[in-house]
Amino acid sequence: PEEDEISGIADLLIRLEERIKEVNITASVAVFIPKAHTPFQWNEQMNPERAEKNFQRLVSMVKKKRRINIRYHNPYISWLEGIFSRGDRGLARVIELSFLKGCRFDGWTEKFNVNLWKDSFKESGIDPDFYLSGKEVQTIFPWEIVDIGVKRDFLIREKDKSEEGEITPDCRENCYNACGSCDFNEIKPVIQAQSEAGIDVGFLSNVKIDSEPDAFCRWRYCKIDDKKYISPVDLEEIFVKALIRANLPVVFTRGFNPHIKIEMGWALPVGFSSIYEVAEVNISKKIEGRYFMEEVNCQLPDGIKVLDAKVLSLSAKKLGKVGREQIITFSFDNSLSEDVILKNLKQVANFKKVTFKGEKVIDLGSFILEWKIEENRIKISYVQKEGGARIQDIIQAFTGYNVRKAVLLNPLVEEREVIVNKKRISLFDL
Repeated sequence: PEEDEISGIADLLIRLEERIKEVNITASVAVFIPKAHTPFQWNEQMNPERAEKNFQRLVSMVKKKRRINIRYHNPYISWLEGIFSRGDRGLARVIELSFLKGCRFDGWTEKFNVNLWKDSFKESGIDPDFYLSGKEVQTIFPWEIVDIGVKRDFLIREKDKSEEGEITPDCRENCYNACGSCDFNEIKPVIQAQSEAGIDVGFLSNVKIDSEPDAFCRWRYCKIDDKKYISPVDLEEIFVKALIRANLPVVFTRGFNPHIKIEMGWALPVGFSSIYEVAEVNISKKIEGRYFMEEVNCQLPDGIKVLDAKVLSLSAKKLGKVGREQIITFSFDNSLSEDVILKNLKQVANFKKVTFKGEKVIDLGSFILEWKIEENRIKISYVQKEGGARIQDIIQAFTGYNVRKAVLLNPLVEEREVIVNKKRISLFDL
């Protein structure tokens, strides 16, 4: 019974809370959704109203226990998941209507609007509860035209056994289940022999989560070919994994979630290549820049490569402070005449910069330092700083292409510089 299940969950949580001191316990609960091709495909799914009451009952049973937190999946999202889990082609119309009504990203609670889906079911003349109700074992389901190799009778037997609390033993050594998957000729249970894993005592010997920074390493790298489509977040993760695999003495942050923090500087839009990117990471002991470069390159995928590296003292200037304002030189394919470009640039004084926060009018021309046409490409140097022009804004001003179309022009960052004592200095040489 449902009451026994809820009481059992609450009792388990309370016993854990009493036994394990100074630890917060979070329990995530959700409505069970019967799936096709399983012994539970005939079972009824709990309706959302009943589920909500059960969830609240569970919460009330442990509410006096401050270290126990109950999280539950939106029962109305489970309701929709259950419908499509055992649905048929008739739901195609429901999906279309819901899409036209504006349903998007319905897996996210803040985007989910159950009333729109209910309206779509009503307009389609479909009773959603039909798909959630229990079925007789004689019921023929839409998916039975698909042969998954498991006999229907086996699923029924497993359903009956589950209701009695009987366990089906592992079939890899002795197969008594006769599920239908194996013919015991070409297909049969085989336990794969595995050799013992070798242990490298030196692996990760330099990676220590509690180490203190003694210096930092700065490296220049390229991001080309298909790796230009890697997002800034994923690019950082690639370097984090490469640094760990290379067994370098990198330093972790302090706090609840220690992690390797890499200073990546100004990120490029997805689809933009570069032969001049710079990054930094703290290390717990000094190493040679060449050693860093060689070890990391062995762990990086094709298209990402460290071109130079050096180790600096903690007192040296860092990208996070000095590199926030840069001069970026880049180029992209061009088929426009100089006259057309000059005409486009007349509009840059009131350029509309579009961000996720909205529109902002800037004088884009004040950020452009120089530009020239070289054969079939345009080469531009501009100032990149907080609140100013971005590389995609510069391309749009010259060509009218937005950031999505700009990718087609094969943009390539060639150099990054900073101004020190009125002189332009390479960012890596800072």
